[in-house]
Amino acid sequence: MSRAAPKKIRVGVFVEARLIRDSLMQMLKKESDFVCSKLSDFSTEWPNHPEVILLDSQDVTESNLRQLSASFPNTRIVVLNGDHPQLNLLLCSRIGVIGFTLKTSTLADIATTIRSAAVGVRVIPECIGVKLFEAVSGAERSDLVFGATADGLLTPREHDVACLAANGLTNKQIAAKLSVEVETVKTHMRSILRKLGVRNRVELARLFETRKRDRNAVA
Repeated sequence: MSRAAPKKIRVGVFVEARLIRDSLMQMLKKESDFVCSKLSDFSTEWPNHPEVILLDSQDVTESNLRQLSASFPNTRIVVLNGDHPQLNLLLCSRIGVIGFTLKTSTLADIATTIRSAAVGVRVIPECIGVKLFEAVSGAERSDLVFGATADGLLTPREHDVACLAANGLTNKQIAAKLSVEVETVKTHMRSILRKLGVRNRVELARLFETRKRDRNAVA
């Protein structure tokens, strides 16, 4: 009897940058156990319902992750270039990401990550694991300080910005510390002030100190 052909893994590549997407497709097609398809947006149906989706870090947004998770609930998501400084690791951990590759990853590394993700094994490089732990710890500390608001919880990044602003850092200093643009910090600050119901940084600092005292009293 002839031996059955090995099962192939259906891999979907979601990368908006065409050059990166096409180069990655060419490399992955060299792997005999992969069947690859690509998509640059959600306007068309994805061929060959993928088992693993590769998502570039530049395309990791809450909207994209939620749409991918809703459209492919049983598909595992792997983020490429997971060590990008602006990647929201908390968002990834909360919405369906099972693995990460690094900017220095080789084709062999990416292929190994895909195969592991396909069988449900999480792949988190040590450097990303450390950052994720720090992000989770920071968010937990911030949650205890700010808690729920009338409009819901602050996002993890808003928590970071709020805590830094409450401790007296300027927009420019916050931007440098979080590796984001100053305009991004300003956008976060507007959302923070609205959600917390305060008018300025002085009131934010007072609220921060009040809730910190309340938290310590409970503890």
